[in-house]
Amino acid sequence: MAYIQQLETPHVFINKPKKPTQMTVSTEILEKLCAALDGDITSLIWNIDYNS
Repeated sequence: MAYIQQLETPHVFINKPKKPTQMTVSTEILEKLCAALDGDITSLIWNIDYNS
């Protein structure tokens, strides 16, 4: 759950003491998130809604 929170709000975690200067996520994780959310990687990254 904490990992998902970091992905959703990177500005809270980046550049804090003992935290990274940037966040990365693997394509494997992106694919799993998209499958769970019934979406695609493009809309997950760029917040594009193709259904409207």
